[in-house]
This record gives sequence, structure tokens and C-alpha cells, in this order.
Amino acid sequence: MMPNQESAKHRTRSSLDSSSKCSEINFLTKEKLCSMNPEEIRNVILPSIQDAINRNSNDEVIQQSNFLIDNVENEELLVSAIKLQIKAWRNKGNLIEQLQRAETLITMVPEDPEGYINAADVYSARGQQKSVMDITKKGMKNVPNTTDAYEELARQYYVAETRMLKRVDILGQLPWDLACGVIEYLPQLNLDEWLQISPSWRELVLGYPIIWRIFVFTNRRDSLFAEVIQYIEEVDVCAEAEDEEIPVLDKFIEALGSFQFPRLRRLEIYTECWDHDRYNSTLSSVSTTVTELELQINGEQPISLSRILMDFRNLTSLGYICEKKDQQYFTVSTLPYTTILRYINIKNELPHPIRGGQLDGLLKSVPYARKIILTNFGEEVLPTIHEYCPDLTALELNVDYNKTYSNFILQEIPDDVKGLQYMVLERVESIGYVKDLMESHQNTLKELNINMCLSGNPDRLSTTPLPNVETLTLNMNIAPAEEHHIISLIRHCPSTRILTFDYRCHQSITNNTFQAIGLLQYLEELVIYDVDILIDEADEATVIRSFQRLRNLKNVKIDRCDGTTKVLLNAVSHIFNLERVSISGKNNWTLDDFQEFTRKLSMLKHLRTVIFSRIEVSVDALKEFQKSNSVESILIRSFEGIVADKVREALPSHISVKFIKLYQDEIPEYPL
Repeated sequence: MMPNQESAKHRTRSSLDSSSKCSEINFLTKEKLCSMNPEEIRNVILPSIQDAINRNSNDEVIQQSNFLIDNVENEELLVSAIKLQIKAWRNKGNLIEQLQRAETLITMVPEDPEGYINAADVYSARGQQKSVMDITKKGMKNVPNTTDAYEELARQYYVAETRMLKRVDILGQLPWDLACGVIEYLPQLNLDEWLQISPSWRELVLGYPIIWRIFVFTNRRDSLFAEVIQYIEEVDVCAEAEDEEIPVLDKFIEALGSFQFPRLRRLEIYTECWDHDRYNSTLSSVSTTVTELELQINGEQPISLSRILMDFRNLTSLGYICEKKDQQYFTVSTLPYTTILRYINIKNELPHPIRGGQLDGLLKSVPYARKIILTNFGEEVLPTIHEYCPDLTALELNVDYNKTYSNFILQEIPDDVKGLQYMVLERVESIGYVKDLMESHQNTLKELNINMCLSGNPDRLSTTPLPNVETLTLNMNIAPAEEHHIISLIRHCPSTRILTFDYRCHQSITNNTFQAIGLLQYLEELVIYDVDILIDEADEATVIRSFQRLRNLKNVKIDRCDGTTKVLLNAVSHIFNLERVSISGKNNWTLDDFQEFTRKLSMLKHLRTVIFSRIEVSVDALKEFQKSNSVESILIRSFEGIVADKVREALPSHISVKFIKLYQDEIPEYPL
């Protein structure tokens, strides 16, 4: 074997695919493989892999061929395994892996045409016609000119040459304004590739300021940064993984100290490696121009919130997420000036909340604040916000960072709106703090989301009407005897359109709450999640009448409820204008109950969509929808096996049926 073939074989085993290091595959052990001669492997193993190719089981082909590459010495078998891998990666559409195997094949067996043909296919798919011509020309020198493979290489060379000759600079021939319009549709990170196509394209792309307003800073783009710096208004630096010799953040900090940024207005940095105090001093070099700053940082010496506020005095928007486990980084004493901040988002990553008073210095200096989001802080911040933030329109306190939906809602609030519109409070215990905010903004609040413990508290949460609340979400830790807190709040929000009971503590509600819900004449959507339903059968008729009064109610979701759920679902089936219903989880009912429920749903005249998730369903129950003229779609998310064909056969063709198999650890969310 030639030296270059020996080295190619070594590379094949060591770096072809790191995932190839497996000691056993489904059908064969290493010991058994070693006991077989090359002829047996050729007649038994290779046909098995070829069969996997025919079945389009590409992952199986890759696994088995990798096993051969690792454990056989015969060069002919190695070449066969690599050829099978090339087919599998080509079927999977992975051009990088296909090209890598083709290059290995060329090195090992220069006279074999398959390596050249597959490499040329990859280059052609990438539009690299010059590379196609080079590789096919090399192949034609090594492959006998009397073979069909030689003719295929010649054909590939001719096609690539023709395409090269017919190339037209389409972008360069367009009028300047139209060419710029095309460039605007390109992703920002793809602009680097456009710069390398031709001098004319480079001149066009670099000379169009609008596309460089937002710049994503990476290690590969630091040289480009200097060429467009005069246009940049926003910079995004993501240095989460710092494996490079010179970290991304170091390069960006160096650029901050070396260049002037005349138009920079917004700066966003995400890094795990804020380890040098020089970062802090260099960052302040852009403090006079930057008005929007967002930092998500960790390290040995992260910049503190107090220093940011002292250096950046022109900020209108501030996001600060610090994972340093020291409260001093969040402490803000009295500021010597009044800020012009309008948006504040501060998250404490410590395992325990920080006392709200540590932010007093900031909150007392933000009279123009419109939107405030604070995560993992004590509720003591609420009276300070109430007193010192008169222009506030949106407030979030201690919402789980992974599920917050505030950004969408905050963008919906126009700048000219006055008064608190949106309030989400979680992990709050003081009724007084919440009550003061609600009553001060009783005529402006539109969305209210409260998660608090009221157990043992005799005071009512609300004694003042909140006439404009349209979205109400309740998650309260209360006993059945204290249900009056919920009833009072519901009755004080008569304009509610969306009502959610999100009782993650598994609390209970009774007939009295449903009677209060029946008074919400504008209600369009009702979600009841993880609740104990305590309705006596004697009160079932009362609950049904309450739901029948809800003429605007169109969407209902019941998820993982216990207790007398059967009574609640019966009431749901009497909602006249119901259009969409979603039932999820083990709702404490039998298959007979389920069939009775579907029978009643099938009689609703406006029902369009039905969703059953994580519950046991039966074909007989679903057959009830044969009687429905309105149902258009049924979605079934289930752990249990259900014969899809039987369900489709049982239902009329106008009903679309979709099945999704869930795994046991999945807890999906289904927004209405």
C-alpha cells in the first residue's frame, strides 16, 4: 500500500466521523467481524449495508460502514465502505460530509472515478463551477479514457465550463436602487459571502448604509467591522462559547477602544466571560451615544448595575441580566441625576430573591419609565414603583424568564397611552401592595395576571371596579373557604374577554365561581388548568345555565383537572356558540363519559375545532362526530396507540384528522 494511502486510511479511521467510534452494531460484534475473512464480509456484510441503502435507512448505513472502517484492514473493503457512506450522505443531503468522503476516496484510490464524480456533484450544487472544472480535469488524468466514467467526468467539465462562460452579473446590471432592494432581503450574516463574489458586488454592498445599521459581531467579521463602522447603529455581540484563540468579546472591546462610533445607538452583549475590569472602562467609551443597552453577562468581574447607570446617562432602554452570585452587582444607591429611562428589564440569577429596596436608587430616578420587568426581586419594589413611576404602562414582577410573554405585549402598547395597562405579578404575598396598584389604575388596566398566596388573609383583593380589564389570569394559593377572593375579583372585571385559571398549586373552585363567570357577558375564551372542580351534582343545572348565558364564549380549554370534571365538561357542551374546545390530561372521567361528551359536542352548531390531548380516546366516541355538520378538524395528541385509519374511516371526509404521538415526559402548551 502506498504511503499516501496509509495516511488516508489513518485519517479515515481517526477523523472521518467522531461518531464512528462504536464497539458494537445491531447485527454484528467486533469479535465476530475479526473472525470473518474478507470474502465472507464481502458476501454477507456489504450486501446488508446495500440493502439499508435501498431501504433509505441512511443512518444505519453510516453506522455500519463506520464500524467496518474501524475494524477491518482490507483496503478493498475500506473503499467499499466509504463508497456506501458517500451514497448515504448524498441521500441525506449533507454536502459537507459527502465531499469529505469523496476527497478521502480520491486520496486512497486515485484511479477510481466515483470520488471525482461525487466531489464534482457537490461543487456543482454549491455553484462552484471553477472547482467542478478542476476536480473533473484531475479525474480525467487518472481515469482511463475508454470508460463510461471518463465520459461522465468530461460531461461534468463541459457543463461547468458552459456555465462559467454564460455567467452574467445580474445584480451589477440592475439600477442601483433595485440592486439595493435585493440586498435588503439578505440575512445579515450572509453579506460577508456577497462581498467575495466580485469587486462590483463588494462596492455595492459596502456602499449601501441601510443594511449595515444592525451589525452582528463575530470572530470572522472583525475586519469587516472597520469598513462599515460609519453606518452601524446597532451591534449584537454573542460570546457564549469562547473556544477561539482570541475571544469575540476581546476583539469587540479592542474595536471599541480603536474606533469612533458616530451613529451607535443600541448595544447588546451576551457573554459568559466578562473577566476583566478593562471591559468596564472601555465600554464607557460609547456611553454618550448609546441609548439602548442590553447586557447578559457572567464572569469574575462583571460590570455592576450601578456603574452602568453612572456611565450611561442617556439610556432610554436598559436590560441587565447578571449571573454573578453577589447582590452588590444589583445594588443602586441614590443617583445624582434623573434618568430618561423608559424601558427597564433587570433579572437576578441568584437562587434566592434580592430585597426590593436595593433597587430604590434606580426606581426613584425613573419618572419617565413606561415598561418595567423585574425578575427574582422582593415585592418591596411595588410601593416604590407606585410612588415614583407615574407614566408606567406595563409591569412584570418575578415572571419565569423561560415563559414570559411580555415582549410581544409590551410592543403592542402605543407610546401615547397613559396609565398602567398591563400588570403581571408572581410570588407576591402582600394584598396591600397589589391593591394599591389596582385601585390607582382602575380605569386603565387591561391585562391583569396575579400569582399570590391569599390563604388566611381576610382582606378582599379588590373592592374597586376594574371596568377595562379584558384579560384576567388567576393563580392563587387559597382554600375553598377563601374562594370569595376570586369571586370578588371576577365580578369587579365585567369586561373580561379572556379568563385563565392557572392553578399550579392545584387549588379548587366551586359552583359559586362558575356563577360569577356566567356574568361575564363579553367572555370569549376560558382556560382552566390544574384545578380541583368541586361542583355538586345538585348544582349541575345552575352551572349549565351560567355557561348558556355566555353567548360570546367561543374557545374553551380544560387541562388536567380533578374532582367533578364530568359536571364541568357537561356544562361546556351546552355553550351555544362554542367554536373551539381543547381537553387535555386525565380529567377524572371514564370512556363512557368521553363518549357522552363527544355526543353532545357533535350537536353544537358552531363547533369547528376539537383537540384531545394526553387522554384515552376511543374510535366509538369519535364516531359521534359523524352527526356534526360544523366540525372541520380534530387533533389528537396521545400517549396511547390509536388506529388512525379506523378513525379516518369512521369520520366523514370533510373532517380533517391529525394525530401526534407524545412521549411521557412531554408537557406541551396549546395556546387558544
